Amino acid sequence: MAIRELDSMSANWLAQQVTWLQTQPALLQHGYQLRPATRADRDAILVLERYCFSPWLAFGRRHWHEQLRRQSRRVWLVLDGDQVLAYMALLPHGGWQQVSVTALAVHWQHRGQGLGALLLSLAELEARARGLGRIRLEVDCDNDTALRLYRRHGYVALCSIPDYYGVGRPGIRLEKRLPEMI
Repeated sequence: MAIRELDSMSANWLAQQVTWLQTQPALLQHGYQLRPATRADRDAILVLERYCFSPWLAFGRRHWHEQLRRQSRRVWLVLDGDQVLAYMALLPHGGWQQVSVTALAVHWQHRGQGLGALLLSLAELEARARGLGRIRLEVDCDNDTALRLYRRHGYVALCSIPDYYGVGRPGIRLEKRLPEMI
């Protein structure tokens, strides 16, 4: 069961929440913009990907082309003008009752400003708007900075995945269960 299209009430609620996120200090004090990615953003996303990931871990042009083309995927950007400072790719899935964070990257010069936390908040909003109760992601077990961020935001380790990032490079699957909305 793939992504459920948002009804107008859920879409309006999500738009209001994104508007609220845009007033948060991580964005407002720097004049950054938060918005969904379009196909025209692919090359700018690739530039950030080259800064953040080794060539054998980076998704590359073809993957991002598909990611931005498919209606079932959501890619969010934090921008400073035309420069992508951070991105997050989401795969909402009704059958699994979860949103998978398939990619999250913050430019190294902009880490520690709250951009990763802001994007994780947005993943929760996306899940809630679709009535999905959890968020899952995978991270390199040696990425201590990302692991601290995820744990600080309530993610717990589910399992280790041998060779997830290549031979001898395990990943960790993390999950956050969202509390029921009243």
